[in-house]
This record gives sequence, C-alpha cells and structure tokens, in this order.
Amino acid sequence: MDTTMHRHLALASLFCTVLLVQAQGTMNIHRTNGITVLLDMVDIDSVSYQWDSPTPVMIVHRTGGTMQSYAVAEVDSITYSPGGADGTAPLATLPPASVSSTGALCSGVSSVGDSPVVTRGICYGPSPLPDLSGPSMVATGSVGSFQVTLVGLSYGVTYFARAFATNAQGTSYGNQVSFTTLPADHLNPGLTYGSVTDQNGNSYATIVIGTQEWMAENLRAVTFANGDTIPHVTEASVWTALSTPAWAHYNNDPQFETPYGKHYNGYAVTDPRNVCPTGWHVPTDLDWQQLEIALGMPLDALEVLGGRGWLENVGGKMKSEGAQYWNDPNAGGTNESGFSALASGGRNALGTFTQQGGMGLWWTSTVVDSISAYDRILLYNGQEVIRNTADRRFGFPLRCVRD
Repeated sequence: MDTTMHRHLALASLFCTVLLVQAQGTMNIHRTNGITVLLDMVDIDSVSYQWDSPTPVMIVHRTGGTMQSYAVAEVDSITYSPGGADGTAPLATLPPASVSSTGALCSGVSSVGDSPVVTRGICYGPSPLPDLSGPSMVATGSVGSFQVTLVGLSYGVTYFARAFATNAQGTSYGNQVSFTTLPADHLNPGLTYGSVTDQNGNSYATIVIGTQEWMAENLRAVTFANGDTIPHVTEASVWTALSTPAWAHYNNDPQFETPYGKHYNGYAVTDPRNVCPTGWHVPTDLDWQQLEIALGMPLDALEVLGGRGWLENVGGKMKSEGAQYWNDPNAGGTNESGFSALASGGRNALGTFTQQGGMGLWWTSTVVDSISAYDRILLYNGQEVIRNTADRRFGFPLRCVRD
C-alpha cells in the first residue's frame, strides 16, 4: 500500500472514531485549490474511501441517505471544529502564514448559522484552546474567508489560535492551529520593539532611534502600498535589462526570505506607488543622515562619499550580534541601536548575487541621476557606515521609516 493511501485510510479510521463520540461541530475538508468545505457533524453518518475506481475518492455519507465524494488527490487535509451551541455558525481555522518575530497572518472561513454572524475573527494565546476570555482580533464580514494580522507577539514563543464566530445563538470555535514566532537572535533583547504590518500582512519589529521609528527587519512586500504587484524576476538576463521595478530572493532561494528579506532594484524603491506600508516610506539620504547623527556621526562627515563614523562605531551600533548573520569578526557589532542590521548581501547589475555574510546594503530613495541612487553599506570587518551610489539595476534589501 502506498504512503498516500495509508495516510487517508488512517484519516478514515480516525473520523469514524470521532463520529462515534462527538456529533457537534464541523468536519472541515481543506482542498488543494484553497477552498475549505464545512460539513456539519450532525448531518454525517459515516466516511468511507473507494480505492478501486480510476480516481480514488473519499465519500461522506449523509444522515439523509445522500453522499458527497471528494477526489483523494484534491484533499489537502481534514480538521475538526468543536463548534458551539445549536444554531451557531460553522467555521474552520486555516494554517497561519507570514510568521515573523512579532506577528503572523491568521485566516479562517465561516458559514451561515441560524442567525447572521455579528462578530468573527481569531482568538490566540500561548496556551492551547484559546477563547474570547483571552486576546483576539476581529475580522470584517460575516460569511466566507477572512484574515487578521496578529501583532506585538513575543519572540520565539509557540502560539495557539482558533477562529471564532458569534451570532444570536452564541459563539462557535474552529479547529486549533499553532505556530512559533521567530527567535530574536537578530534583535537586541535589552530593547523594546514595536511592530508594523505591511500591505501583504507581513509583520516587522520596529525600533525608535533618536526621533525616528525604523523597521528593525528588512522588507518582504510583493506589492506596492496601493496593491499593484512588484514583479518577481529570477533570470539574470531579464534583471540586468530592467528599468522598471522588480524583486528577488538572494540566490533566488526563498529560504532567505526570513530574516534577510527581499532584494529590490532601485526602480522599485523610487516608484511613487510606495513599496513601504501606508504611513511609512523608503528613507531618503537625509533620513539616513538623521539616523547616523543619532548614533554619533560627526556632522562634517554626513555628506562624505565612502566610509564615515569609524571612530564613533556608528556602523557597529547598527549591526546584529548574531554570529550566523555576519562573517568574523563582525567588527564593533553591538546592535545597541536596535537597528539589527544583517549581512544580507545584494544582487548586482548583471543579476549576480554576492556578499551575503560580508555586507549589509540598503537603498535610499534619493536619486543621483537617471541611473543611480544613494545607498548605505555596512561591512563585516568595519565599524563605519559607507555612503555610496549604486546603479538602480542593483538589488538591495530595504528598510522603511515612519512618516
């Protein structure tokens, strides 16, 4: 018997057992096309599988004698929601996404009960089976899919989440999901961070430095603030010919998405549609200078091209201490500012990726001419902050600063 068949037979046995002990709630069939089917448990007599047909199917036998069949290959998973009192709304919790150090994007889907849903959303917490006695986030709408972004979470903690829906008959709950926020080894554990969520639901730690609030993590957005898509370009030959916005993962490998973020070309950074979340913007050269002043940069060095602020360790104050994020010796790296800079490397005008571990590079939105803009560079073996210019075909990470 192949692995897939064995897995689904095990599921069949599991749900036969469940049906004997619990008739309340819903069975949620999560399909590979992203659609979740909610089936009221009181209407289900049994579940069986038919393997000898050309397409193996799962058959749900209803108490009225009807049957519903689902191709096994199209069933991603099956979960069970405990529901609530009679007449409450059926609903399911979907797997979380975009989990960061301080937040996560959680989703659910609800159907119609005996009366309209007046409130729905996600309840969550560090203990199993969270309910409305603890933290929750309310979503819009009453029927169908919904999303909420959980923010202000603690680093490296496992959270549990359940969808909820309330109507006149009471509150029902979906199946439980769990996720673990990323560890804070790239942040400064001695500082207090805020959080911000971008237009795609990604959550980021933020830090106040001087009079400014900066993202303490690199941007991961795939759209502009107005929802327009930023093209994902992997091919080097296409990348080098662009004079329009684009992004890529380092080495075209999505494993570098977190915590290194995406690499955007200079055309995305200077686009008036704003790659940063609403209320935030790509820092200008002057914004970077203001940050540098707060960290001790001499005023007469601000406009200098090249390395500045070595003696004051301005660059070291910005660099994460995590040994895995910088090559030795990570000169001066204290992260006392909380900026939490990583050596994310970059993509050059030929489309080649380089310098991860050796350099941290970030764009400014200040253009020099039609082909170049100012940037900032930190080095693994230096304590300075380099102010330079780069061809806008280059791909660098990006930080945002609050308006």
